[in-house]
Amino acid sequence: MPVKEPTPSVPMAAPGANALRAETALARAAVLFRLGALAQLALALPAVAHQFADLGPAIVLALVVTGESVALAVHWWRKRRVDRRTLTADVVFCAIALYVEAWLPTGFGLHTWAFFMYPFTLLTAIAIGIGYRRLGQVVAAAVVLMAAYWSARLVVQQESFGNFVPDSLSYGINAVVTFLVSTGVRRSGAVADAAEAKALTRAAEAAAQRQAAEYARVLHDRALQTLEMLARDPTLTDPDLHAHVRDEAVWLRALVEGGRPGPPDSLLGVLHDVVREQTRRGLRIDLNVVALRAGRVGMEPGPGVAVAVGGAVREALTNVTKHAGVRSAVVRAARDPSGRHLVVSVVDNGNGFDLDAVTEGLGLRRSIRERIEAVGGHVCVTSQPGTGTGTDVELWIPIRNETC
Repeated sequence: MPVKEPTPSVPMAAPGANALRAETALARAAVLFRLGALAQLALALPAVAHQFADLGPAIVLALVVTGESVALAVHWWRKRRVDRRTLTADVVFCAIALYVEAWLPTGFGLHTWAFFMYPFTLLTAIAIGIGYRRLGQVVAAAVVLMAAYWSARLVVQQESFGNFVPDSLSYGINAVVTFLVSTGVRRSGAVADAAEAKALTRAAEAAAQRQAAEYARVLHDRALQTLEMLARDPTLTDPDLHAHVRDEAVWLRALVEGGRPGPPDSLLGVLHDVVREQTRRGLRIDLNVVALRAGRVGMEPGPGVAVAVGGAVREALTNVTKHAGVRSAVVRAARDPSGRHLVVSVVDNGNGFDLDAVTEGLGLRRSIRERIEAVGGHVCVTSQPGTGTGTDVELWIPIRNETC
């Protein structure tokens, strides 16, 4: 009876673990920059207190900004990412605070730490490059801060363009550069996840192969040898039982040598059916289809091609039984050296025949050549009588619809 292959137990990593770690690192970087901006604010305000006619509004603004920043930092830290909803609200908040702060200082030069919201929002712009995933969104958010800065300096402070326009470009630079770095970090995490998934898949395949090899060894050393011994035992006189034992021995050897026969409409399944059918008729066949079992790209043709190849192989094996004078043959499937064709061959060590002297019969012409040519392939026959090399019938099938 068929042997069910066990499913190996392989530890699996959490999906996207590296991408999650990358996102967490980026969120924490945004939080740390935000806390750094608050530290800068705490140091700047006392140093320029003398530039305010009334320090109260500046303190209130600083406290509001601090409260919003702390709440935002806690939120991002817990969620382990900078989400776009809270980031968009923060951009609007910072733009409003930047404009409001322009009304507070009085009496001294404009390029001082009295305008504490400017360096603060430069650092907060880094979160823009982390939270948004599209460059257009990053640029739009940076433009919002630039517009607030421009309106504050142009409308409120009535400053010239030459002073505040170069300063405002820092918003865009900080946000875009951070976006590029964040994109690279996320891509690295995704690549690491893909590499780990591939490694786990290979480990699972290797484990399955080791277990299959162990089962194959046990089956070969015990069940297969027993069946083949019975198939050769002349005391087994019941023809039906003898054919059944021989058939099962062929099937088990195919299983031990490479795995299950495959779906019925696949070339692998069709070849197994043909071999079992011919084995019941007394022909001993060695089936070598390791390339098909390995699942190589392009090696498994469609159902229509599989049926044509199966019919041609059946006719070639029938010819061995009728004309070769031997009771054994080899059927194998492999890729040709150029990699453009799948070659299925039927080889025997029988009498052979003279290709120039013998006219092809209906079997070779219709059942073999016409079948294969109908699916875009061609047939090569090699045979030399009296040499002991027998006959080699090769069915060349183009891979991926390549022409012969």
